[in-house]
Amino acid sequence: MTSIRLVLANDHPIVLAGLAQLFLTEPGFEIVDRTADGEQALEAIRRLQPDVVVLDIRMPVGNGAETAGRLRSCGTCRAAMAGEKRCGPRDRGTPR
Repeated sequence: MTSIRLVLANDHPIVLAGLAQLFLTEPGFEIVDRTADGEQALEAIRRLQPDVVVLDIRMPVGNGAETAGRLRSCGTCRAAMAGEKRCGPRDRGTPR
């Protein structure tokens, strides 16, 4: 069986580790890289040609939406967006 090759992108190390653990416990997935921002994710996608990239919606240096929009130049990779609910003062009034 061929594994689905993944790049994970999230600027929170604990969330990134938890996401990785979820995929590592499921058969059929291979994590080829973990990145902390959109630019790093695009570089990894160009270099490694994964099947899917899981992007955090809010990241520095290229958020998930911007990064997903730039995937056309990276081959056939598909994007999945993920975001965690934030409850800090900076997030009040932000659509969820």
